[in-house]
Amino acid sequence: MHVQVTQVDEAKDNLILSEREAWEKLYLQEGTLLEGTVKKILPFGAQIRIGETNRSGLLHVSNISSARISSITDVLFVDEKVKVLVVKSLSPDKISLSIADLESEPGLFLSNKEKVFLEADKMAKKYKEKLPPAHMTQELESEPLSTGAIPFENEALYANWKWFEFEK
Repeated sequence: MHVQVTQVDEAKDNLILSEREAWEKLYLQEGTLLEGTVKKILPFGAQIRIGETNRSGLLHVSNISSARISSITDVLFVDEKVKVLVVKSLSPDKISLSIADLESEPGLFLSNKEKVFLEADKMAKKYKEKLPPAHMTQELESEPLSTGAIPFENEALYANWKWFEFEK
């Protein structure tokens, strides 16, 4: 489990951690490729459950394919596994997803879903390359911090935190 320190109150010896904020920084950056499951078909798109989490995002009808779609139920069905790309959301705190940006040629999703999903990694990489440098973020290291690398200014205050370990 990854967590982010969101607040430290030295006076009260309180530490507030957020798994949600850490998860969002890891997985919800624009250009991140995710696997998901169609949970609900809506008049304007589909609700996609992200991985095995309880989080979901919106795959708007305009982001399903570059080609025109007459009916969402013609191309997606509930419980279908899909690969989606995180795209910039117009609404804060909303997860916007796209399959259209994974198409190597316009409308490919309508004729060959499998090919779109096979090429998804390559297309996600191309999408990220087009993003302005401000969108590029440093990836979090998968290795835990060493005991000598305490990321706080007042190291003495946190010196007794050896018990504070997270394991999978």
